[in-house]
Amino acid sequence: MLVFLILNFSMTCCSLCIVPVSSSIHKHTSCDSATINHFCESSATSNNTTVNILSGTHTLNTTCEVKNVNNITLRGESQSRVVIKCSPNQESGFRFFNVTMLELSGIELSDCGASWSTAQQLDHLTPNILSALLFVNGSNLTLNNMTVSNAKAAGIYIYNVGGRVLVDSCVVVNASSYRSDVMSGNVIVHDHLATQDNQLFSIANSLIFSSGYRNDCNQNLYSSGLSLFIGSAKLTIDIVHLNLTRNKGCMGGNMAVLFFDFAPVTISDTIFSDGEDAKYLIDLAEKKVFEKFGIVLKEEVQIL
Repeated sequence: MLVFLILNFSMTCCSLCIVPVSSSIHKHTSCDSATINHFCESSATSNNTTVNILSGTHTLNTTCEVKNVNNITLRGESQSRVVIKCSPNQESGFRFFNVTMLELSGIELSDCGASWSTAQQLDHLTPNILSALLFVNGSNLTLNNMTVSNAKAAGIYIYNVGGRVLVDSCVVVNASSYRSDVMSGNVIVHDHLATQDNQLFSIANSLIFSSGYRNDCNQNLYSSGLSLFIGSAKLTIDIVHLNLTRNKGCMGGNMAVLFFDFAPVTISDTIFSDGEDAKYLIDLAEKKVFEKFGIVLKEEVQIL
């Protein structure tokens, strides 16, 4: 009973500490404490909330959903290893809907995948989604020093998030094809309905490694290591110091780009290696493909 009282108070305040189940909730006096499952099952998160996830392994048995709020930060304890491990026997993970000014940092997610039915059909290309981290609408998203491993389908799925989307110093590895009716791939960015000027998606200093696909690839379920679905020329895409290696996909191996409207894309200091495409038997990360679509390759881009 004490845990729930502490949790409900903290949600109207500005700071909450997430502790492993094995820790005492009375140990940390700098902020109110709860476990990750209590946090996820609580009432709606308030604006201007910082969630400090303390060192250790946290087991997530539910889907954590945050929506319609501003200025939210989830961060792992500095200079410590913070792991959130999802249950292998059920679909669980994080979903963020219409959140403005959202930052996640210093957290490792393992074995996660939260499902979301898109029966309302966001657009004609979007199937049901299963992702460890899902971001829909909202604006100004930052992912820093995050690790997502062994996701059940997609590692990170970003749909129609406006403003500045910054992904830096992240590792996304071993996304698999858990179900045949969902998109798979390590990182998927879908910007189909962008209306704001000067939008930016930037991914830098990161590793995208070893995504998988099912043998029964459906032509409507695109997948690759990094998938970019670009629907507006108002979006600028900047890829810097990225390593894409051993990714497989039904549309593209290491990287797939699908344009609805041409947008400026710049790739620099990036390595593409050992990609495999199940459908076309090529890796879309080829210089001639980039040149055909006007993608600018700069500064030590290597396609191996």
